[in-house]
Amino acid sequence: MRGRFPWWIVFLGIGLMAATGAGYVVVTARKSGPRWNNLLPAARAKIDELERAAAAQGLAVMFYDGWRSPEDQKKLMANPAGVTKVTDPLDSHHAWGVAFDIVFKNTVGIPYWPADNDPRWRQLALLGRSLGLRSGGLEWGWDFPHFWLPGFEVAALKQQYNRQPLAFLQSRGVAVA
Repeated sequence: MRGRFPWWIVFLGIGLMAATGAGYVVVTARKSGPRWNNLLPAARAKIDELERAAAAQGLAVMFYDGWRSPEDQKKLMANPAGVTKVTDPLDSHHAWGVAFDIVFKNTVGIPYWPADNDPRWRQLALLGRSLGLRSGGLEWGWDFPHFWLPGFEVAALKQQYNRQPLAFLQSRGVAVA
């Protein structure tokens, strides 16, 4: 039987990709580029460990953000939605490559943020703590996606490395991109 090509399938696929941010690309592209590469290797290892441990507990999570340049941090500081509470871009652990954000993902791999009172956030934060991480959600009562490596105090890093986070990263073997 010879019929017409089912173009509706093509358009449906294009629509789904647009609605989901092309799903697969969203998930896989996160672990590339400076936001991933400029993290300390120990932070990248902890991200992978936390993702595996979360999956074992039935939590679908993904790496969302890592290293941020001072310029990126300034943009967040200027955001009227109040996405950060730091007043100096170098006060963020992200600028020093020791912090990262882990968020939930839906069935097609799109990141999403449940309400702060969703019990999964606390479960994820406690899991991160059990792996040796510090958690914004547990330490501050907000910023549940935020995790960082212990032993890195921003004030000491700013003083020791003369407010130069890239110098710190290079001293730790990170090939800064």
